[in-house]
Amino acid sequence: MSETPEPIFEVESFYDAGDQGCSTNLLGIIRQRLQTLQPGEQLEIRSTDPTVAVDLPAWCRLTDNLLVAQQQTSDGATYFLIQRKP
Repeated sequence: MSETPEPIFEVESFYDAGDQGCSTNLLGIIRQRLQTLQPGEQLEIRSTDPTVAVDLPAWCRLTDNLLVAQQQTSDGATYFLIQRKP
């Protein structure tokens, strides 16, 4: 039995995308989750898809949301910390 991934940062919201990449509507899900947050609050995303490490920072720049941190873990997942734009 595998463990449920947990956030590694202190955040208001966490989403485990598993192996979803940005081409599978991940960006739409992230947009929806960010809309539930107040400006300045943070969302943490976990993904094992390597393309997210390229696509998500570009999407943050285009949408004026701030990519605060990006950290890869020993299990191959990458965690992204996004701050909702003001």
